[in-house]
Amino acid sequence: MGTPRITVLILVFFLSYFVQAQNLVPNGSFENRRGKRYSHRPWRFVNTVDIFIKSSSRPRGTDNWNLPGPKDGNVFAGLRIYPGYREFLQIKLKKKLTAGKKYYFEMWVRWSDHSNCYAKSIGASIYHRRPAYTNDEYLYSSPPQIEYSDKMGIRNDSTVWMRISGVYRASGGEKYLTVGNFSKRKFKDRLKSSNWFMPHIFRNEAYYFVDNIQLIQLLDQIDKDTIPLASIDTNVVVPDTVPYNIYEENKVYLIEKEKTINLEDIRFEFASDDLFLSSYHDLELLLEYLNENPQSRIRIEGHTDNVGSESFNKRLSEKRARAIHNYLVRNRIDKDRIPYVGFGEEKPIATNDTPAGRQKNRRVSLTILE
Repeated sequence: MGTPRITVLILVFFLSYFVQAQNLVPNGSFENRRGKRYSHRPWRFVNTVDIFIKSSSRPRGTDNWNLPGPKDGNVFAGLRIYPGYREFLQIKLKKKLTAGKKYYFEMWVRWSDHSNCYAKSIGASIYHRRPAYTNDEYLYSSPPQIEYSDKMGIRNDSTVWMRISGVYRASGGEKYLTVGNFSKRKFKDRLKSSNWFMPHIFRNEAYYFVDNIQLIQLLDQIDKDTIPLASIDTNVVVPDTVPYNIYEENKVYLIEKEKTINLEDIRFEFASDDLFLSSYHDLELLLEYLNENPQSRIRIEGHTDNVGSESFNKRLSEKRARAIHNYLVRNRIDKDRIPYVGFGEEKPIATNDTPAGRQKNRRVSLTILE
């Protein structure tokens, strides 16, 4: 295996210094239960992350895989990486990080022999807000602070778990952790093909199992110059979410009860309820608002341009509103909190005489009900 390159932070192995410290990652081993069943909550998934439970039914599509045992316990996760698609694990930490303090991150990964190639990097990002990571735009704006890279590919023996670790110096207030592959290079540079091909895949695909994720504050007595560290300068200060406000760096949505707002960056393809990829950033902000304000209710309102019949546009607007509704329900928002309605072409916000104006009218708006 090639010599690993550590981006931003160096790998360290000194667990004995903080044996008694608190893991700030809730359910880092995926072993929590709800009643008699294992539950991955409060983890959130970007795309369809798999959860594997020993001696239990498998996720769909994995029936013929050779599965490892967990690092320990009974449960572990799986992340898939292939051109145009990546999966991430995201979680809100137990408490915000303290400015100037150093935190040790660790997770265990294992390459799946279901893969026909290797990822060249894997790591973690730690931010004040939960980045969407739905397209490469977010990889540039929210890069990982801890990243393990190997130009030959992360290709440990598929029978062995591999430790990925590093130290992060907090800027203060960070509270969201994301785990996955963050490479910004062209995909052909992100993967290293293996010497064989699995015909049932018919595409380059790397798959990694993940278990035992930790973030632990280091004790002050090991903050020595002998430990080489580097930190990423984010220069981000984001206030806590308050009722009827959604904040994002350089953007503020002011949401008042009974007031309707247009989500400017949630856009749809022509004559379709398919979202532009860029829409998911604002959807993540909306999801965060609803999670932070569990008593709130909103009405999702779909709109169209005036191309087509009124009846067609009415149905299409309902489908657009339902697309947002379904996204939120898939992310565990109670459907009764988010009713939806379609207005068709009744409420334009721009002219329908130009392509740019019609695109603006293909939108979703929200009304805060309570």
